[in-house]
Amino acid sequence: MQESIATVDTSDSESPYYLYGDFVFRAWIEYDASNDHQISVWLDNCSQSKSACSQSPTSCPPLLLSNYDLSAVFGGGESIYVGISASTGGFVEGAVIYSWSFDAYA
Repeated sequence: MQESIATVDTSDSESPYYLYGDFVFRAWIEYDASNDHQISVWLDNCSQSKSACSQSPTSCPPLLLSNYDLSAVFGGGESIYVGISASTGGFVEGAVIYSWSFDAYA
């Protein structure tokens, strides 16, 4: 099994990224193959009144920034399937996805 290329601690209850409260988050993920295969991830806690980047993801620095060639993972084929998945190990947790979209650019 492959290790994560980057992580963020979400267990601190004082952090805006604390995932164990009843919060609503907005996430943006960008992949730029032409920029050294850069992956940028923004996460915004919409439940907080002073949400830092709720209007535009690029108005604040990415939470995670890494370079990884995804074609090495997906085999460089013509087509892939894109979706959402989650895991909690042996625990049970519910999640609600309010909206989701994917755009691909050639």
